[in-house]
Amino acid sequence: NSEGGVIERWLGRKIRSVINRYLDLYGIDSRQDLFWPYRLFAGVEKNINDKNKFIEEMRSAKKKQRNSLISAMRLSIFNFSISRSVADKLKDFPIFTNIRRLVSYKCSNLMVDVIEQALDWFVSTRVAVFIGGRPFGKFGADIQNRVRWLIGRNKDLESQLFFIPNHNIATSWLIQQGTDFTMMLSYRKREGGPTSPNNAGMNFSVAVTVLDGDMTERIGNIWKDEQGCLLSDYGLIVRYEEGSAHPDKEALKNAIEKASKIYGT
Repeated sequence: NSEGGVIERWLGRKIRSVINRYLDLYGIDSRQDLFWPYRLFAGVEKNINDKNKFIEEMRSAKKKQRNSLISAMRLSIFNFSISRSVADKLKDFPIFTNIRRLVSYKCSNLMVDVIEQALDWFVSTRVAVFIGGRPFGKFGADIQNRVRWLIGRNKDLESQLFFIPNHNIATSWLIQQGTDFTMMLSYRKREGGPTSPNNAGMNFSVAVTVLDGDMTERIGNIWKDEQGCLLSDYGLIVRYEEGSAHPDKEALKNAIEKASKIYGT
């Protein structure tokens, strides 16, 4: 796509190992064939037994990559550590990440707003949300302070809300390979080519996204489920507020609830 993410750089080893087995099975040479991902999935789709086995193996590989992220957090990879009890809880929660540059138009404050305004609801979802990134001015400092205040206010949030203080190339691969749901929120007509959803998507993460920037290239078909939640081939869609450039908070809540149910199945 227009972001041009490098598969060899971002694809996790566990998932790559599964992919390599199927490339060998179908006689596809990824070093010579630029279109190998298309040929791989075409081959999987042709055989229901291969498809079911591929999904099962991918889920197992993804779980191992998630556990690698959690284990690294136990070792203070992000300059803070988590306890064994928090790590054990985190292994059972779907992980959502919104870790990008901390600037206002990328809307990292939106998830914080939702948690502040509906704290009991958020705790009941049993999801884990990672917020953070490189801070730019007062906005980034305010987000960090608000997240820390929320965690200090409610002990349940110790295993559900995390702030990553310095998103950088040395640790980003752990996040993109381990997250279950990658979030792309932005003001309308302000986003260009977000990198995190692209790199996480290579690792079979589902997007929770607004329709902005080059995300529109990846969406595919869009439909509503029985509760009116917008879904697509790529992920869950967060609509904008009517007549506004801001993503809709209720739509974000609905997407998180839907994603949590998807994870549970």
